[in-house]
Amino acid sequence: PIGGSGLADVIPRLHRFTEERGRNPADIAVIPFGTIGSAAKLEHYAELGIKEVVLRVPSGSADEIQAELDSSTALLPIAAALG
Repeated sequence: PIGGSGLADVIPRLHRFTEERGRNPADIAVIPFGTIGSAAKLEHYAELGIKEVVLRVPSGSADEIQAELDSSTALLPIAAALG
């Protein structure tokens, strides 16, 4: 039902639908799942009011996954600012 709309389009619609049904939009959590981590993406999500994301970690050897997790630590200060 959402089609090709991005979160910037969908979240205001979700809030409007929620309000129309007598609920508080602040009670609805939007949590993007499988996000490719980048500072720009997390900052964009923060601007949309998103407070939590689940980052994607590609499959691979233990060393490859460890390297990916190590590189993601640079995103921790930005991610901490989401909440």
